[in-house]
Amino acid sequence: MVGSKRLFCLIGLVFLISLSVPTLAGTQHQTLSGLNLKDFDSQTKNEVAWQNNPFVKPASDVAVGELSLTGIIYSQTRSAAIINSQIVEIGDKIGSHEVVSIEPSGQVVLRTESGLFRLKMKGAITP
Repeated sequence: MVGSKRLFCLIGLVFLISLSVPTLAGTQHQTLSGLNLKDFDSQTKNEVAWQNNPFVKPASDVAVGELSLTGIIYSQTRSAAIINSQIVEIGDKIGSHEVVSIEPSGQVVLRTESGLFRLKMKGAITP
């Protein structure tokens, strides 16, 4: 009797564990950020959606000194950067600042009213 209770508990435990483990055959590998980098180049700019963050100042109110570069997605055909929680590409504007280039070394060049400005990502390793 005690042996059948243990067997029943063991079978129940194995069943519960099998429910919590996803099947390996159907899983897809994803980046830590959740971005699908494989299809990034093929998407048009309008397909990449970004929601407004109520805790971030609108870009038109931001001075050059308040800009923060937090990420870069770089490819030879298309690159993007995350500046003040906004995804921007070459030619886009953050307020009155135009994105001129996005470099794989962790830098973005912006054109301001007073000239060119190089925005660097904190902790970026440059070759």
